[in-house]
Amino acid sequence: MWEKARREALVLSAYAALALILTWPLAARFGTEIGGDFGDHWQTLWGMWWVHKALVELHQNPFFSTYVHWPTGVPMFFETLDFPDCLLALPLWHFLPPVAVFNCAEAWSYLLGGWFFYHFALELTGHRPAAFAAGALFTFAPYHFGHALGHMHVMALEWVPLYFWMLLRTIERPERRWPVFAALALAAASLASWYYLLFCVALTFPYLAWRAATEPALRSWTALNRALILGAAYLAVMWPLFSAMLAARAADNWEGAHDPVTFSADLWSFFIPNAAQAIGAGFRSSWSRFSGNPAENCDYLGYALMALAALGAIKARRARVWIGLALLGVVLALGPYLRTGGVVHQGFLLPYGWLTRAAPLLDFTGCPVRAGFIAIFSLCGAAAFGLAWLFREGPSRPARWGAAAALLAVALVELWPHPFTTSRFPAPAIFASWAKDPSTFAVLDMSGDTRPLYDAVLHGHPLVDAYLSRTPERLIRWLDEQPVIGRLRHPRGGLGPPHQRRDPDIDFDWGTGSPMAGLGPDDFEVDWQGKLLVPAAGRYTLTLGADDAGVLFIDGRPVLTNGGTHPYLERSVTLPLAAGAHALAVSYRENEGGASVRLLWAREGEAAKVVPPEALLGPDGQPGLEGVYRQVGDTTGLSREAALDSLRKYRIRYLVMPSWRQEPLIEGELGLSPIYVGEGLRIYEVPAA
Repeated sequence: MWEKARREALVLSAYAALALILTWPLAARFGTEIGGDFGDHWQTLWGMWWVHKALVELHQNPFFSTYVHWPTGVPMFFETLDFPDCLLALPLWHFLPPVAVFNCAEAWSYLLGGWFFYHFALELTGHRPAAFAAGALFTFAPYHFGHALGHMHVMALEWVPLYFWMLLRTIERPERRWPVFAALALAAASLASWYYLLFCVALTFPYLAWRAATEPALRSWTALNRALILGAAYLAVMWPLFSAMLAARAADNWEGAHDPVTFSADLWSFFIPNAAQAIGAGFRSSWSRFSGNPAENCDYLGYALMALAALGAIKARRARVWIGLALLGVVLALGPYLRTGGVVHQGFLLPYGWLTRAAPLLDFTGCPVRAGFIAIFSLCGAAAFGLAWLFREGPSRPARWGAAAALLAVALVELWPHPFTTSRFPAPAIFASWAKDPSTFAVLDMSGDTRPLYDAVLHGHPLVDAYLSRTPERLIRWLDEQPVIGRLRHPRGGLGPPHQRRDPDIDFDWGTGSPMAGLGPDDFEVDWQGKLLVPAAGRYTLTLGADDAGVLFIDGRPVLTNGGTHPYLERSVTLPLAAGAHALAVSYRENEGGASVRLLWAREGEAAKVVPPEALLGPDGQPGLEGVYRQVGDTTGLSREAALDSLRKYRIRYLVMPSWRQEPLIEGELGLSPIYVGEGLRIYEVPAA
């Protein structure tokens, strides 16, 4: 027993050491910065906080929360909670800061992902070095590092190899505990991400059919009995949640599903290194044309991995089914239509398109590109056989170990990730004082997409509006119908329908004229969204010229504000930019008089010029920025007291706004002055009646 424990500790320690190196500098910033960008990880952190609060403090059902979309609350069935990690993290909240709690879950996804796959591969091959190498190829794959930018529920891939480890034991061992363990592992995978339930189903049925076709013993009542135990145990755990989800889905239309055409894999993404890897910088001109975003387009398989999988298929018949399953994953990840080099070929529907037509609920997921996981998982399974053959049966011990070492070295170079991204939101002291206030009040926090959720972790009070994965349309309508809340959600908006068009660049001088038909020459705003393609790493000076006002966002952060009402004025900021694609947004507002706006850049030592069209892509990866033009207005039309009463009746005590945003409604019509300015925020208190 001690020998087994020592061996397992050694394997875990090796995976932990690799994770420490490959995720550096996360360990150095473990308690202060989150592992990922300013996107969905902060949403997941709030989810982990909510599950802890619901279970430990409030003794409530964590799958319904009134701490978002106050006062009605919202079902959390479709939220990216990553529930198993929420449960594992429960004791950590008592002695670690919030970001460290999250980072623990991120760290053990690498550790457990490798360890569980090691045992799965060991069950397949019986060879420990081969199983360890296959586990490393799996848990340190580009898929895992790509989603480390912002999808913790997708990062939590460790439960899938645990399920298949238990499934193999269910097939090959007589004890009845194994199908129960397999069912519990499948439940954990489902609760981490519903994608993993779909992927496990897509892998299980073809695999079992192949085993039954090739092994007569699996065409018996005993095998059927084990399958029934597994299915019954799984439904016993999950059916209450499934029935509640189906009821919620039938009761509401939900917003937030991705467009499956945009979030489909490009065929070349499986063969071209991408943004998740260090060597991907040399292929930027290729992967920048893939649709979706770099966190999703991380399906690169690696030529060393494919070579090992092919060797496994040649040398071991049992590896061939995994090659077939890998091809299934590639086909599903391509989505409804084939896409090559950024071009969509809509000649005929691929299998994913037929599946969503047959089962429309599948389209609620919206990211077929994530089915690339099936390909990665299956190829690593086949590669375990190839490695086992090299280690055991090559021409000579030095030759076979040398060949294995060479292939693994190539794989290490291929898969080595880009420098690990970390991000940090400030923690204003005023939130600590709110956390000590036991009274019931709500906060309308409009400081960004995910920052309000982190703010709520700090102050512990309900949010009126919040960024969630899926939200019932009725709640969105309710927010927009509130006179003050709706206007703050759409500042200076609502005087006409938005107009959309593709703009190749931002270099406009409209003078006193209108930018387009159907839009007046004054009181309009434009929001541009897309990607900025940086050709080479370095320090860049970005300049935003505007008459009247504008804000520049890079990677979700406001980096430059050119506010106010003034003639054409240029303001600049210098910052380091890595090579590759960066999320870009520009918000422009015209009040009256002349109207002009320009976006320029200059690498250090070069002259400034308008950012050229070849450096700008839309959110879908196609040329040109997506521009939304709308006529705007400032007021609610209510008296001051009536407007304030519309907030008081929902116990909204504080309004939290980004400091760069002008607030004519709050400071003009409502007559409020900020009680706190700092850390990028401007905070107002709603006075008592």
